Amino acid sequence: MSISWEEPVAAGAAPCARSGHTFTSCGGSFFVFGGSGRCNGKAQTFNDLFELDTSTPEEYKWKQMITTGSAPPPRARHCAVALSDKHLLVFGGLDKRIRYNDAWVFSLEDKEWSQLQFEGPCPEPRAHLTATKFGSRVFFFGGYGGAGQVFSDLWTLRSCDSGSSAEEGGNGSRFCARGFKWENLTEQLQGTGPSPRFDHTAFIYPVTPNSDTFDKLLIMGGRDLSAMLHDSYVLDLASMTWQTEGAPLLPFEVCNNVCDDIESVPYHKVFSFGGKKGMMQYMNTVEVMDCGSQVWSTPPVDGGKAPCGRCAVFEQEAAQGSAAAACRQPPC
Repeated sequence: MSISWEEPVAAGAAPCARSGHTFTSCGGSFFVFGGSGRCNGKAQTFNDLFELDTSTPEEYKWKQMITTGSAPPPRARHCAVALSDKHLLVFGGLDKRIRYNDAWVFSLEDKEWSQLQFEGPCPEPRAHLTATKFGSRVFFFGGYGGAGQVFSDLWTLRSCDSGSSAEEGGNGSRFCARGFKWENLTEQLQGTGPSPRFDHTAFIYPVTPNSDTFDKLLIMGGRDLSAMLHDSYVLDLASMTWQTEGAPLLPFEVCNNVCDDIESVPYHKVFSFGGKKGMMQYMNTVEVMDCGSQVWSTPPVDGGKAPCGRCAVFEQEAAQGSAAAACRQPPC
């Protein structure tokens, strides 16, 4: 297997240069939300939302979304994931020294933001975490809470209202922001879980050939306050047990790389791009894991010029070929 790079032609008004944003596949398009950068020469944190339409390979199209409802406050280093093909979830992040633990959903049909209403306890405010959707639940792991507080807890968020349009990927005519419930799974899990960390990578993948049933959640790498981490932990999603023996591991320590599962025959493949290796080494290489052998390899580049090195913060669907802007800031 080999790879090639191509810089697509993109029309329309693209987002300004930024870092700490999210780039998420939802409903056949990609959505950029938030981040921090400079606008008119002034440092700024954003809460704007842009759509990248890739349906025409000859020319991608950027469009800034005109939204209704109260938008989330500006933030960076949050996480975002598609709840369904019509609903985009945003959680956490920070703006200067303010950290958030609020959750917002954007309806692609109504072009409307809604803040979720929670039942019960919820995670402490944080940024630099991961969010991974599995079935009707979204798994949130780790992150940085400021003042030296690094997390190793695992939470899930799901709708406890069967009528919610986002439940089980449903596509109801109107999204219901009430009836969502947090659950802290940290003490319920068997085995030894990951140490506290942030700027790590998380993804789900199947180990069964010719299957679209995802069996495992992998937490890999990242950093704490003293070092970058070179380890990985697999959560078996059937038994809810942490496994470390034989867990897939990249050949180098890395943080802020992006990973995503791609359907393949007989076994799925997981692609990793970029990230930060060492003090100031920003990577632009692609690593591929075969989900059968659970071994990483570096495919040769057949053509094109790779993007410059960068550590992309929480980009979803990384293997579709776009890369987020460089993130070169320490945690706030």
